[in-house]
Formats: sequence, C-alpha cells, structure tokens
Amino acid sequence: MRHEDWDSVVDLMERVVGEDDLLPSVVSGVRTTVREVAGLAPADIAGHTRALLAAATRALAARRGPTETELSFVAELGHTRARQGVPIEAVLGAIHVAERAIWSRAREAAAVAGIEAHLLLDVRELYDDWAEAVRARLIQAHRAAGTGRATGAEDRDLTILRRLLEGGSAAALAAAEAGLTADRRRGEHGAEDRADPGADGHQLPEGSSGTSGKAGSGGPSPARAASTRERM
Repeated sequence: MRHEDWDSVVDLMERVVGEDDLLPSVVSGVRTTVREVAGLAPADIAGHTRALLAAATRALAARRGPTETELSFVAELGHTRARQGVPIEAVLGAIHVAERAIWSRAREAAAVAGIEAHLLLDVRELYDDWAEAVRARLIQAHRAAGTGRATGAEDRDLTILRRLLEGGSAAALAAAEAGLTADRRRGEHGAEDRADPGADGHQLPEGSSGTSGKAGSGGPSPARAASTRERM
C-alpha cells in the first residue's frame, strides 16, 4: 500500500474514533451485550475503551505492534478486571463488541469518503495483529491475578491450620479468625464433662474421691475403722 493511501485510512480511523457519540454508543452496547460488565461504572468502561482506541490508532499510524508501555496498560486492565471479579471471557467479549462497533463505523465512513475496501482491509489486518498481542497480555495478566488470589487464600488456610494444631492461645485466636469459636467452645465443654466423674448427674458416695484406689471403694475410711475398734 502506498504511503498516502495508508495515511488516508489512518486519518479516517482517527475521525471515527474522535466522533462524540462513539464512546457512549460503545459503552451502552458493551453493558447491554456482556452481562458480567453491566455492573461496572460507565466511566470505567469508557476510560479504558478510550485508552485502548488511542493506543491502537497510534500503532496503526506507525505501522507497528504494541509497545511495552501499551502492554503494561493492558496488563493493569487485566489485573483490575480480575479484582472486580469480571471473568476473562467477559473482558474479551466486551472488547469484541467495541471492535465490531468501531470497524462498522469505519466501513461506512470509508464508503462515504471513497476509500477502497481493500485499503481498509489492509489496515484492519495490522490492527488484528496488534489486538492479538494485546489479548495475549490481557489473558496472562488476568490469570496471574486470579492465581495470586487463590494462592493467598490457600496460604491463609494453612497458616490457620498450623496455629490450631499448636494449641493454647494461638489456637484460640486462629479459631476466632476462622469463625470456629462456637465449635471450639462446644468441644471444650465436652472435654470438661468427660473429665468430671460426676458430670452425668449422679452424686459420688460420701467420702469417695472419684479415684480407682481402695479409698474410693465406698467403704469406711481407715481412721473411722480404728475409732470403732477402740469403742469396742
């Protein structure tokens, strides 16, 4: 493609991206089509969409792929959406909806401007290469953020388990942190009941110590037996 032909298509894309009603239309379409992002603030979606469009337009003008700065922004977007609980499929779906709306406008504008379809297709092919690298970094960042959250939860559970096994005050604090305070309290009461021989409601015989020796057999103590012999 001749340099001037390429520039004419890039100028067309810049005009399309700069249209006042483009972002509101794209945001509305994304929130309507992709249920998982419907709860996000429209300003959040618009801000990220605007930044991606600007980066893509710069890349097309320079006939290049994404720079590391652009990929770092994309990675941050992946982390943000993961923290917000938006699945990666929904993130990619939202980008696809935006892309479809933008390129549909570009085709209409190209027809009005007399730009041949094959010229627009050449630019679209370069965009697809750029977008493929962007999607790969987005997926990588989103998955890394999700793995980090899962690993953090597993580490916390292991730490609590070790503290529970240590016993004492560390176990009590760990049980409270894990929401096991009530269960632990019931377990302690059960242990106390088993340790108390009279806990079943029956009174021990008078003079019995509750131990297994002769003094606990229920018979007279040695001192009482000696006093009885003296009286006889």
